[in-house]
Amino acid sequence: MGYVLDICYNTLMKKRYSIICASYLVLIKDNKVLLLRRYNTGYQDGNYSVPAGHVDEGESVADAMVREAKEEVGLLNKNMKKTIYLIRHGESEGNISEKGNMDHSPLSDNGRKQAEFLAKRCAGLSVKAVITSSLERSMETGRIVASSLGLATESSDLLAERRKPSAVFGQVIESPDQQKIWRSVWDNFHIPGFRHSDEENFEDLKIRAQKALEYLALRPEETILAVTHGIFLKVIAALVVIGPELDGRECRRFMSTMEIGNTGLSVFKYDSEERFGRFWILSTWNDQAHLGE
Repeated sequence: MGYVLDICYNTLMKKRYSIICASYLVLIKDNKVLLLRRYNTGYQDGNYSVPAGHVDEGESVADAMVREAKEEVGLLNKNMKKTIYLIRHGESEGNISEKGNMDHSPLSDNGRKQAEFLAKRCAGLSVKAVITSSLERSMETGRIVASSLGLATESSDLLAERRKPSAVFGQVIESPDQQKIWRSVWDNFHIPGFRHSDEENFEDLKIRAQKALEYLALRPEETILAVTHGIFLKVIAALVVIGPELDGRECRRFMSTMEIGNTGLSVFKYDSEERFGRFWILSTWNDQAHLGE
């Protein structure tokens, strides 16, 4: 079982701060932790440490961890390939309410039927793990699918929907005040650092999408079904398609042109051996064949 700790050290240089990041791998098996004894390195020789190393320019923390595991202890030499089925949750009560901005709304009756159709679809996918966000509509969708597969569900806040401005909760979507807030959020989404109030902005979403991809890449299962949410799923897809150079303007364009329906199934493939400059590939988007659409 591996955990990545992203540890950054601030170094003062020429009156400016640079951030030096290191990736630490903690491997646990049978209540034992793998340690290395440092030897002939010139630094802390004779002491014990977990496998670790600096993150190179252009590397993610997860990619650095995989490289160090290969270089230092000969682990992960086998090419890791994964298929991740990212699903938008079934239709929720919030989706059909005039007050749609409800974080913890359950599935509607139609949403449960959609999840049941999805479960039948997933029967032939060899899914080894079902992971959901911590929001009820995602967990309920995941439970329906996992139950049909004989699996338990896990949850991760990394898969949650974008955090909205607090002022919109419980308000009618089409009200002038609501429209004014959302227009401000949308029109300024591409501006670095912009926030209307307490919502997640582009930078927040991009960082969380990167962490979600790293989390999924480091899971031991080769085939994973993850139930998430529409906006956040679009951000993940934009990051995979555009890459780490994704900016707010590109992300906004992607979000406005890529439709994702309830229980829409998207397939992401991960290969630890970099192919054409990429580790992730989006191979299928918003497949709703299980709904007859």
